[in-house]
Amino acid sequence: MEHRKQPSQSILFLQPFVDDLLRRNMEEARIARQLGVDPENLKKPTTFVPANVVYSFLGWGSEVAGDCGYCARMGSYMAQGGWAAILPMFAEKITVLECFLQFCATAEDQGGSAIYRLDVQGRIALWKLFRPKSASSDARFADAVAIGFFVELLKQAMAEAYRVSDVVAVTSDQSLIPDDLLPKTSVLHGSEGMTLRFPARWLAGTIGTMQPAAGVCPANLSKYQPEDIPTRVREVVRQRISDPGFNLEELANTMGLKPWNLQRELKAAGTSFHRIRNDICKEVAIEQVEAGSEPIADIAASLGYSTASNFSRAFRKWTGATPRRFCSERNPGSVEAERQ
Repeated sequence: MEHRKQPSQSILFLQPFVDDLLRRNMEEARIARQLGVDPENLKKPTTFVPANVVYSFLGWGSEVAGDCGYCARMGSYMAQGGWAAILPMFAEKITVLECFLQFCATAEDQGGSAIYRLDVQGRIALWKLFRPKSASSDARFADAVAIGFFVELLKQAMAEAYRVSDVVAVTSDQSLIPDDLLPKTSVLHGSEGMTLRFPARWLAGTIGTMQPAAGVCPANLSKYQPEDIPTRVREVVRQRISDPGFNLEELANTMGLKPWNLQRELKAAGTSFHRIRNDICKEVAIEQVEAGSEPIADIAASLGYSTASNFSRAFRKWTGATPRRFCSERNPGSVEAERQ
């Protein structure tokens, strides 16, 4: 049976949101936990997050901001130079048509979470965003980002010729589009995804070179590809290694997969959740015991063991030595060595 990749997105897509939440005094560790990644990977472009996790994160961000129009506003900001991933595309002047065609190609290359199509019907252009059937209802927040983003690009291209009455957005949740972006009369209810309707002549409009917003550096999204599922599982498990109750079901939820689907993917890769968890537990245990800076009891607790004796038995199975003996042989001056 062919295994289809789970739709995902590079964390570059979320960088404007991560930065904004940090400015709102949200803790980095809390943001990382919401995304199921290590804090050190929050700005690592090769970190890909399951699409459904991205969507729920955007909804959570809206709650934190206390603004139902938050995602659309952030989309508009991203189109004003606040999104590192698009800046290389606008290093030179580009038409709306060229821009949209590039988005079609880029979206299909990056994780499979969105498909764009441009449909010209006489004097009307329809810019459509489709998502896989596996997309959760929270995808409406990402649809709002897309509306804010592309409406802003149309504004830039048409400048004084832009008329808001010439734009109609169709989306599954009209409440996410603020009136200052599009009036209620220009936002219609439709199925999941997004459609923007505007005059076809606007496709010839030119978007000028885009200057990055403060603190934003251009990043070439096209050179980054999603990590394989076992690698992603290792990252999530390492982050949650101290939680003894962290199980396959929670892992699958964090990954945006069904438990059976995750099991199937790991089996196809020749591994399993329990094997990966055991390997990481062993790696972290050896690192911390060898460092010799923490009491064995604290290390045991940090790895989810209920008692130090249970941890010691596991450690001896891994290395052939007790933690204290292992520590003493490699680091005679350590905290644990001095206890002997």
